[in-house]
Amino acid sequence: MDLGLRGKKALVTGASDGIGFSIADVLASEGCTVMVASRDRERITRAASEISSRHSVEVIPATVDTGDATSISSLVAEFSSRLGSIDILVTNTGGPPAGQFLDITDEQWVASFNSLFMGVVRLVRSSLPLMGGPGSCIVNMMSRSSKEFLPNLAISNAMRPAIAGLTKTLAFELGPRGGIRVNGIGPGYVMTNRQSQLLQYRSKRLSIPVEAITRDIEREIPVGRIATPEEVARVVAFVCSPAASYINGGEFIVVDGGTLRSHV
Repeated sequence: MDLGLRGKKALVTGASDGIGFSIADVLASEGCTVMVASRDRERITRAASEISSRHSVEVIPATVDTGDATSISSLVAEFSSRLGSIDILVTNTGGPPAGQFLDITDEQWVASFNSLFMGVVRLVRSSLPLMGGPGSCIVNMMSRSSKEFLPNLAISNAMRPAIAGLTKTLAFELGPRGGIRVNGIGPGYVMTNRQSQLLQYRSKRLSIPVEAITRDIEREIPVGRIATPEEVARVVAFVCSPAASYINGGEFIVVDGGTLRSHV
């Protein structure tokens, strides 16, 4: 399907694997030039090479620590020098540590705040001078915890709703600035390395085999299975496309197979 994204230039963080990798891959398949970024130089270089060879488009690897302001500024400066303007910004960060409230240290709270919340703030703020004009959009990747409490994910339950509020604010404030659209995507259960880690954590905590926990999760999901990263990535690509030109301020576009029980 041609979404009308050919020739667009995109920046995707957290793209060495999982959902971030799949987002970059789908955007590249639609003809976007993509800069992919993560903390690990070796892994992001490998990811960029794989995506580029698969779709015969330019995919540029870069490193970033979303918890560090200087690192984010350097990333955006590199994008500017290599590609110029940014048409699509996808802010995607690794999930915070699992754990209940009393298990979490001050250091973990502060590190997660810097990486998750301030990472989005700084990525958007640094990128704005390079954005604006037809088709410019920002997508903030979040979680089902933006709308619904998830057990043993105290940090995520606190941080993700804050990003949802920021997303709505940005949509209101940036729309008049060159028509920049801002939306948030909230995946449910997606089979990634992160999901595997959470399953292992839950298995250890409850002394229940991972396979049994997985079956229980699948029973919660109306479509009866955990999503693939590609299924989330295709929604992101659509939201970034001209086909979604009037979708703005969606602080939580849920992609979870119907798991979320809330109707608000």
